[in-house]
Order: sequence, then C-alpha cells, then structure tokens
Amino acid sequence: MQQFVQAKAAAIQVDVGKLDIISDGLTHYQMLRFCQNTRLAFLGRNTPTPLISDIFADVDATILEALCRKGTTNAHGKWTAVFRRFVDMKLQLPHFRGGFVVTPNAGSAISAFYAASVSLLQ
Repeated sequence: MQQFVQAKAAAIQVDVGKLDIISDGLTHYQMLRFCQNTRLAFLGRNTPTPLISDIFADVDATILEALCRKGTTNAHGKWTAVFRRFVDMKLQLPHFRGGFVVTPNAGSAISAFYAASVSLLQ
C-alpha cells in the first residue's frame, strides 16, 4: 500500500515542478491549489493515516516550496527557518484566518479517513 501511495505522491511532485513554466503567479497558485493539492484527497480518505502521513507531508512541502519559489522569485532561500514555517502556516490557513487555503494533505487526511470510515457504519 505504501509503495502505491509513494508512487502517486512522486508523480504529483514531478508534476508540481512542471508548473514552474507558468509565468503568471495567480495562475500558478490556482493550478497548485486546485489541481495538484487535491490529487491525494481520495487516497487520504481511503488509506489508514499512519501509512501515508509522512508521504503526504512530503507532497505538502513540495507544493509550499513551489509557491514560495514562484511568489518570491527565488528570494525565499534567504529566509530564516522560523519565518519559513510562518509563511507555510499562512499559505495553509483558511481565508477567514488570513491564509491562502492550500489545505495540508497530511492533516486533512486524518479527519477525511475517519469521516469516510464512519459513513460506512450508518
């Protein structure tokens, strides 16, 4: 199971890199948020979380890195680790909290798996 999820995650990480050719920052953000970031949702709902959380966290990190790279034209490499964690948090927060709604797959998979599991019991 982990090898299958790892293969899917690796494919997403490769596809995230392919989006770097998009010159418009808004289009790049929307493609990452709505197309790449949602590709793991089905696996998150249907795979036990301990098997996939590290893999999903790697995909989340790849997407956040791509957003920072495009949004700062590679100036983000000079940031401190604390500031980078703050930026990652702001990218993942919902709009009403001042964020950019790039939902972390590693975190949302936990609730999605249990919600999907409970729906089968009814």
